[in-house]
Amino acid sequence: MGRVLALLMMVALMGCSQAPGGAATGSATPASAPGSSGVPTAEAPSSAASAPASASTTVVLPANCAAGLAAYLVAIEPLVKSFDPAKATLGDLSSTDEATSEKAFELLDANGGRAPYSCSEVGLEWAYFDSNTPWDAVLAVAADAAPGTVPYLTGLRATTALDEAELSDYQIAGCDEAVAAIKKRVADEVAAGTDDIEQMPFDDGVELLGLYKAYIRQVQLEACPRDELGNDEFGFIGAAG
Repeated sequence: MGRVLALLMMVALMGCSQAPGGAATGSATPASAPGSSGVPTAEAPSSAASAPASASTTVVLPANCAAGLAAYLVAIEPLVKSFDPAKATLGDLSSTDEATSEKAFELLDANGGRAPYSCSEVGLEWAYFDSNTPWDAVLAVAADAAPGTVPYLTGLRATTALDEAELSDYQIAGCDEAVAAIKKRVADEVAAGTDDIEQMPFDDGVELLGLYKAYIRQVQLEACPRDELGNDEFGFIGAAG
């Protein structure tokens, strides 16, 4: 995560310029931290059923933007092709993100410190994905140019969508029910020998993390009381939350 943030800061400092052919290159200005959602045009893994849908649009990427994205996906494909949400842990996605951020630095450096693509007008930034990403368009490019990246991108889509999670997405009626559900799930996982949320199977981790984020949002909005969760829950979910 640290390398991802450093990459975004580095790109932002470079400013924006116009590349030949009209492709915008330069700063990435994320609206929220990447995390990772929803379903692509092809069938998604089961995590899509336990996570709220992210922004799914009918955006058509400009040709130069699609070409830049395709080149990036081809470059990271060897690093991410082994990621399978059906077999991975939640922590495996973080590890894969570390590898892709290293590659993004290399590509940025090879391009003179300028982002090889940046299409803010359609919600797509250089090497950055969030709940505002035009996921259907991204996955269409990935399926054509670098199919080995599709499971990884689908995992990112599932986790970035959690930035928009609501309690109702998890059939939770209110604050007390949310607290009870989170406490029980964490206690069950600890009793089963799981040290933290990153050791959980991907789909299960996404579901718990989404519920936690939805609840914390209600706390921040002062719709739910503070201090209902304790150190056991905060420690288990940790930095992932």
